[in-house]
Amino acid sequence: PITEFPLFTFLFADLHAHLMALPVAVLVLALLSGWLRRCSVAPRARGSLRGEEATVLGLLAVATGSLAAINTWDLPTYLALTGCGLLVVESTRRPLSAALVSTAWRFLLVLGLGRLAFWPFHRYFVPGYGRVVPWQGSQTTLTAFLVVHALFLLPILIWLLVERDLHHRIKAGARAWVSLLRHRRRARPWLHRVRRLRRALPVRWDRIAEGWGWALAALLLLFGRPLEALLLAVAAPALGLVLAPESRASRRWVACWVLVGCGLALAVEHLVLAGDIGRMNTVFKSYLQIWTLWALAAGVALALSSLRWPWTRPPDKGDAPRGAGARDLALGVLWLLLLVVAASYTALAIPSRIHDRFEGSTSKGLDGST
Repeated sequence: PITEFPLFTFLFADLHAHLMALPVAVLVLALLSGWLRRCSVAPRARGSLRGEEATVLGLLAVATGSLAAINTWDLPTYLALTGCGLLVVESTRRPLSAALVSTAWRFLLVLGLGRLAFWPFHRYFVPGYGRVVPWQGSQTTLTAFLVVHALFLLPILIWLLVERDLHHRIKAGARAWVSLLRHRRRARPWLHRVRRLRRALPVRWDRIAEGWGWALAALLLLFGRPLEALLLAVAAPALGLVLAPESRASRRWVACWVLVGCGLALAVEHLVLAGDIGRMNTVFKSYLQIWTLWALAAGVALALSSLRWPWTRPPDKGDAPRGAGARDLALGVLWLLLLVVAASYTALAIPSRIHDRFEGSTSKGLDGST
């Protein structure tokens, strides 16, 4: 499989499909992000936003429709993100049931207009591949995956744990279990009351989904599947953030980027495009999409989680728990070290990559004919 960094595409000025699709893919995310921000500022101004909404949907149709002609690999991913983004926007303005209906017809409108805008291409284009089959070969090791994606996964995971308040939830749960085990005899008469109280409380689907995700991740780790366990460990709090009723729409939207990236990384371990050379292009094209989504999500995650670091807190807020400053400082130092290590790859890899590609070549300039 090819896991070539985007750096080399720009280094050699390779006008490949994935390079031409990159700004269009980011445009899809930008359009949805801008529309989400606009609707969050004016959630009830439905009539005054109709003209702007028509413009956004039209631009989304052209952008997603062009991805089919530029780089078809990106089309399913960014169509899924379009549906997620539209649902997040509509959920800020309507109840969930109405949001699902309004999202459905808007998504179908974008899909239809995008197909119509590039109808001549679809009319005469004959794809070379068209079937997905199970992958039976070797799989990616955890170390190899982290070499490519650890720079993004660390701030994303820290942000998700902070947003889901997982540290305090684990501590509270551990204290409850310790107290129950210590006083189990005296606690028995109260267990029935606790169960009745639990039934009376509202169902938190976000915590249920998150708990099942963590449990499945632990199970996969026990069965020797560390990569799948890591991806589920990242996807579980991201899914919880999407489903949590108190989550902000902007946080849900960024969590969707993380979830789609995890889905792509899991898919390439078990599926491959029929006719691919091994799974060369399946990994290559999918990892570039993961790179784009997680790089943007990591930037947002770093900005949000850094607000908790001691040097960014207002001086009048002294309510930080004991040891939080040292812990946040350690995380900041770890992130900076990882950033330096990853950035050093740029300086060290360029000479080796150029020598590997042009070894023995007679061309020493920009004239490709020599």
